[in-house]
Amino acid sequence: MHPFERSGLASLTDLRTDEWRALFSRAETAQASFLAHEKEFRSPEYIWPRDPLHTWARCWEYPYALHQIERLGKQRLRIADVGSGVTFFPFLVAQLGHEVICVDIDPVGAVDIPRAAAALKQPVTFRQTDGRTLPFADGELGAVYCLSVLEHIPEWSRTVDEMARVLQPGGTLILTIDIDLLGNSELGPDAHERLMAKLHEKFEFSAPETTVHPSSLLRSDRGPYPVLGLDGIAGLAFRAKQLVKPLLGRKPVPPGGMLLTVHGMALKKRS
Repeated sequence: MHPFERSGLASLTDLRTDEWRALFSRAETAQASFLAHEKEFRSPEYIWPRDPLHTWARCWEYPYALHQIERLGKQRLRIADVGSGVTFFPFLVAQLGHEVICVDIDPVGAVDIPRAAAALKQPVTFRQTDGRTLPFADGELGAVYCLSVLEHIPEWSRTVDEMARVLQPGGTLILTIDIDLLGNSELGPDAHERLMAKLHEKFEFSAPETTVHPSSLLRSDRGPYPVLGLDGIAGLAFRAKQLVKPLLGRKPVPPGGMLLTVHGMALKKRS
């Protein structure tokens, strides 16, 4: 069975499979091509990681989302990347034949995404959100993906409603969520339970939920790209981002720190 033919927590064993290696290699190639054109589109105001693939959880999330999108088949879909930033991934999705619309609260996307689309010659566009509503008509989209963003949105319940609204009946939501096992940051275990209840109001699993043994959990303190100390330039950059986050409607990392794992889900809108 394919390691991503499921919903559930990220597992270190997933990263030891040939299937993950193949997906990760494709993502690396796509990101390298994207970054080769970076001088043509990147604004100096962009503060987020240029190389998100090689961070602690994205090495799992991008391959997981890519597999789930490929499960949708070859029919051309209009797909939204909610909380997109300016990364390689929507351009990789567009290469599969889909129309991809990036959505973000950060206005830098309105500048950089069209430039990147022109440089890479891919059908990727941008729409800005106010953080409360998604800029789409009812049922406009065939699929939505949202990678480690929903937990940073203060009114995530409203965003779940919006995702359901803009999806056509039976449309797909691909979601990854950071869970703070210590309960210090946006989505601790209790809030995760409430989020799952909200999701079940609007969606059902299209890939079955599976259990991962605690010893196999991919966590922010272990894996190929663990979150290390915050000394030197990396530490200064990290702390600077925490100051900016409230301006973008996101909560900073609390002083007590956090211990993260990731929940990936493939969901279908209820009829």
